[in-house]
Amino acid sequence: MKLTFKDIVRAGHVTRWHAVRTARQQTIAEHSFMVTMFAREIARKVYNEDIDSETLLLLINYSLDHDLPELVTGDIATTMKVRIREVAAANNIEDPIDLIEREIAPQIHQLSEKIKNTPLKYIVKLADIMDAKIFIEEEGIGSEAKVVSQRVSVMFDEKIHQAKTDFPDLNWDAARVILKDLINTG
Repeated sequence: MKLTFKDIVRAGHVTRWHAVRTARQQTIAEHSFMVTMFAREIARKVYNEDIDSETLLLLINYSLDHDLPELVTGDIATTMKVRIREVAAANNIEDPIDLIEREIAPQIHQLSEKIKNTPLKYIVKLADIMDAKIFIEEEGIGSEAKVVSQRVSVMFDEKIHQAKTDFPDLNWDAARVILKDLINTG
């Protein structure tokens, strides 16, 4: 099964965060939009406003599409994705999540390949984590939401550390400043 345009339009109805109580639902469309806006802002700051139009367009396209396979798979909790990937690696088999997502949406895989081993991959992931942090901080309910918020903060810090290691010439601390400003101004 491949995603059609009709499927993509359903992104405004398919929700995320089924494993954590939240005050309201977040749709894939909302998440994709927010990740795109965050990624664009992070890119501008990380590159110190020196990002060309073609690179920015690639970033925006990937950001908008990155989670569309969830229209079919649903929002698989991060802890479950990690465990599936661990089991696959331990059994020396291809990651089944990647395999299914490539089958569902080959165009996203193509975009992913274009940004692989570039700062854009980190920028989108930071934006993705940023959206999770902001959403769970604003909409999360109960102790599990607090645990998730803490885990998301650790993921964000780890991703910045990895980005700094791989691309030390870019201003990765700018992403931290953006997140801090957004959380403190709610």
